[in-house]
Amino acid sequence: MNTLFIIVGIAVVVFLIYVFTSHSNFASAIRALFQKKEQDAADAVDKVDSRVAAARSAQEGTVKKGRASLYSIQQQLAEVDVELGHTNSEIADDKAALAKAHQNNDRGAFDALVLELNRDTAHQNSLVDTRAEIVAQLKTLEVSVDEQRAKAQMIADQGRVMISKARVNDVIAEVNEARAGLTDNSADSQMEAAQKILDKTSARAKASQAAAEGLTDDERAQKKAQAYKDQVKQGSTGVNGDDLWKQMDSASQKPVA
Repeated sequence: MNTLFIIVGIAVVVFLIYVFTSHSNFASAIRALFQKKEQDAADAVDKVDSRVAAARSAQEGTVKKGRASLYSIQQQLAEVDVELGHTNSEIADDKAALAKAHQNNDRGAFDALVLELNRDTAHQNSLVDTRAEIVAQLKTLEVSVDEQRAKAQMIADQGRVMISKARVNDVIAEVNEARAGLTDNSADSQMEAAQKILDKTSARAKASQAAAEGLTDDERAQKKAQAYKDQVKQGSTGVNGDDLWKQMDSASQKPVA
């Protein structure tokens, strides 16, 4: 397995060296692709798309943080409600015990229960105040989160329009710049390259024709002479229809002896 990794690593290194050093069309095409990707990455920093995406991400982060805070405050409110329920039960128990102590004419226990009732009531009042503050903060935060959610939706909607306009603007600018000759969209260079290839193939065709006919005057003369010889050797190439018709007419018109 290690040997395989080493072989693959060497192959990758050799391929990269070939790509960045070779003058072949294949290597040039790959280098151009890499350069385009790098340029696209660099341009993306200042594109409307990336800025809108950053704005949406930031706003969504704010909404997410607000929702997390809402959950935390709701959890605190639930804890207060649970504790308040326990306190209300204790106060009810205190009052029932006070009634029992009074019925038994036990002043000592009665006074102790009064102190306990007062402590539980004070705690109840504190919990009620705390709950009211938490509810107020919860409502304020809910409003804020709703506002931020609405803002997030607005950013998403506005961002779509901005991205669409930016793309239209890019295309219009590219077309107008190409028309004005300010930029080269590579179409002209591609046509020039195509013409060079056509010229090369035309030159090759002419050279091959010259080679077939003979590269020197003497060689061409010999080839022509050989062609005449071959023509003489072939002799007649067939029967002429008109001549044969005339011969058959003549033969049929001769008187029979």
